[in-house]
Amino acid sequence: MEAETVSVCNDTAASVEASTVFPGFKFSPTDVELISFYLKRKMDGLERSVEIIPDADIYNFEPWDLPDKSIVKSDTEWFFFCARGKKYPHGSLNRRAT
Repeated sequence: MEAETVSVCNDTAASVEASTVFPGFKFSPTDVELISFYLKRKMDGLERSVEIIPDADIYNFEPWDLPDKSIVKSDTEWFFFCARGKKYPHGSLNRRAT
């Protein structure tokens, strides 16, 4: 299992490097890939294997500040892991504003 993690980490590092070096590179996972690969690995504690998607509390930033928080700088869409925030501490409403 460790060998797989190391392999994915190396692939991720290469992908991040490629995003800044190779013209035309685009990180464009499908919804299924985001959930079944990246989010699943994050939830399983294999965080090093998903370093291409950073943690960011998007509720604390203005929308135009978010591209600077992204690891892949060349894309026009950005991906972040963020815990879902509550509008009130004991309420059921979610925070929706960034």
